[in-house]
Amino acid sequence: MTTTNISKKTFIVFLIAFSVILFVAIRLLPHMDKISISQPPMIITEFTVMSLSDHGPDTLRDVINRVNRQQASARIIFKSEGSIRLEEPLPALISDGATLDGGGKIRIDASEISETGYAWTLKGDGQTVLGLAIAGKGGNGLLMLSKNSGVEKCVFDGLGIAISIGANHVYVKDSVFSKNVIAVEVLDEAQFSDITANKIRNSKKSAVWAVWKQRKTPALLKIEKNEVSGNETGVVLAVENAKLLGNHMTSNKVAVHALSSNSIEIIANEIYQNTQQGIVLEETTVSSVSRNSIYQNGISGLLMKRSPGNRIDGNQIYSNGAYGVAEVMSNAKSSILHNSITGNFISDNGDGIYMAASSPLIKDNIITKNRTSGIMIQDRAAGASGITSNPRIETQREMTDSVKGGPNE
Repeated sequence: MTTTNISKKTFIVFLIAFSVILFVAIRLLPHMDKISISQPPMIITEFTVMSLSDHGPDTLRDVINRVNRQQASARIIFKSEGSIRLEEPLPALISDGATLDGGGKIRIDASEISETGYAWTLKGDGQTVLGLAIAGKGGNGLLMLSKNSGVEKCVFDGLGIAISIGANHVYVKDSVFSKNVIAVEVLDEAQFSDITANKIRNSKKSAVWAVWKQRKTPALLKIEKNEVSGNETGVVLAVENAKLLGNHMTSNKVAVHALSSNSIEIIANEIYQNTQQGIVLEETTVSSVSRNSIYQNGISGLLMKRSPGNRIDGNQIYSNGAYGVAEVMSNAKSSILHNSITGNFISDNGDGIYMAASSPLIKDNIITKNRTSGIMIQDRAAGASGITSNPRIETQREMTDSVKGGPNE
């Protein structure tokens, strides 16, 4: 057999093999998303805290140091239940992927140190704290400098959490906070914080405090489905881009105070029986208050002060003390930035809508059974010399109350 014939046969065999491979590849291509390539299992090393002392072998302090020295993901558990009384802050947890699981049976007593600093710091990627109680006399129990990390099913008594600069995609959920100064503080440039399904009670200053001195980036903060009660103020915001969704907020002095903020969405919350205000928008623009139930608040359901360009729509606003909606000194240079109050049910307040030195669009509301007037127009407000009210009042869906005030009354 000649070399030429061998070469031809080799070429034919290669061509056939290539054709078969190509045929199989074409048939499998539509199903590639269903084909999984197995990954090697993640190795998680388990560390057990054997001693509830503050210092010494097998204490929590010792275990954290050991976890920080190893590279693989770690899980910290406890042999027994009880309390650990700290004499100084715990070492920061810097190991990526680490989890501390208190199992609902461990209490960190930081009462000797919490007034002067943080009891513990998370500083890694993908860290989780579960089922831990931290108690103290004031300040912050936990400082979060971590990314893609969270706190779940924990109890904070007298201490709070600070989500600090450099942290992002941090969540706090299913936890209980009581008697804190601030329960959860979101500091400058801590983006994508998610505060969900917590019970926050009796904070001396605020349940959630997000007041940024620098506004280089949007906060992208979400506060959702929390029970917020008995606090000085429920939520205080001075940020760009935050959402309050489906929270129950009651028995606070003020439920929500947005100050010098923009792009705030307050949607589908129940805000009731707060002693002074339900919602306050102060020097806040381009924000929306929609589909909330706002009722039985001591002074007003919603107060807008020097806050043009907001949308108030689809809310149930009733049985508030003096005002359902009060708008003061919120005129804007551009008519595009006037507030719009549309499609709300406003009933059984002192004044349904009160305005002073403001000119909103009022349209398609149901305004009924308010005790003083449906719409009260004050031409000027204190400290607003030269600013007058000139509202645009269009057809309401139902209006049984009077329109009072204004320069032509």
